[in-house]
Amino acid sequence: MQNVAHTAVHKSLQVKPGDKIYIYSIGCSNLVDEIIQKVQEVGATVYLNEYSISNWKTLVQFSTARTYRGLLKKELRFLQEMDGFIGLTMDENLYELEDFSAESIKIYYKYFYEPLLLTAQTLSKWLLLHPPSSALSQLSCQSLDQLNQVFVDAVGLLEHSSYQPLFKKMMDMIRDTDQVHILTPSTDLLFSIKGIPPSMCMGTHNLPGGEVFTAPIPSSVNGYITFNIPFHSFGVAFETIQLFYSNGSLDHYVTSDDNRFKQILQSDSGASTFGEFGIGLNPFIVRPVYTSAYDEKMAGTIHLALGQSYESSYNGNDSTVHMDLVLSLLKGDGGGCLFFDEELIIKDGKIVHSHLRSLVPLINKR
Repeated sequence: MQNVAHTAVHKSLQVKPGDKIYIYSIGCSNLVDEIIQKVQEVGATVYLNEYSISNWKTLVQFSTARTYRGLLKKELRFLQEMDGFIGLTMDENLYELEDFSAESIKIYYKYFYEPLLLTAQTLSKWLLLHPPSSALSQLSCQSLDQLNQVFVDAVGLLEHSSYQPLFKKMMDMIRDTDQVHILTPSTDLLFSIKGIPPSMCMGTHNLPGGEVFTAPIPSSVNGYITFNIPFHSFGVAFETIQLFYSNGSLDHYVTSDDNRFKQILQSDSGASTFGEFGIGLNPFIVRPVYTSAYDEKMAGTIHLALGQSYESSYNGNDSTVHMDLVLSLLKGDGGGCLFFDEELIIKDGKIVHSHLRSLVPLINKR
């Protein structure tokens, strides 16, 4: 993990002598130790707030909105003194909150975690990390050593300047696009992205990186989409999610747990609206890990996020929810096509547009 820590400190955050870096960690990871060492070698100072999973569960189980407001007030005051922020999540059991009420999880996100991240992201230096764990390796049916190597390789994308022309060209095409059409055997979805600026994730704020994204104009979303990569996050798990939209309104849904999904949608008025549309371009993530931090970056996939829209590609939607839902267009997952203004961009997970094809030899070798 030394290479990952080096990338985080020197490439993503570009830590300078005298900087004050706040690390907020849920779960314990050896990567935290490596990052602390790299930060201090620069001549900067680390401030660490690390919760064990047991501590964190107790916090979520017994805290109230009033508790979170008090904790958040303290955190935000502390953040004002910081130059950088690192948020790290280490999954030990993806079903750890399975026995918690949806309301307990909701108020944690609404009154503490989401406001904390939104404020942290106003700093010039911020980074979110999701390192490998035994839980993720089991879920993705690979050894921990294998997943560690995937993580190291995927993070190393930031070091490969040869990929930047592809990301920039894809952003140019998004910027010039009005209508997006996603078509698979179980998906036929159209929406407009006209006027919504594109953004690039090459590892400056998320590790692993490897996506470009924008956001749909909310009222333009029509059709249906079936996400074929399962969603897992903090005790919430959906094996299947199918959504039906008409003029931006979610008319109907079919999921593996409709009651739990309904609870998420009832979080607030923006939870059923898409706040992000992204394209995964990281060739080192070759199969799902079943957590969106990896899966949304996997080459050959697209994703749409229910809820909060990012400031850099803002479509006006606000929510305490940000739920990244991933659709693989790879032939082995059923295949599919992505069109920009009726021009074919991706077919069966491979980039086929003439303006992009020469830039993606490694991605299209998959």
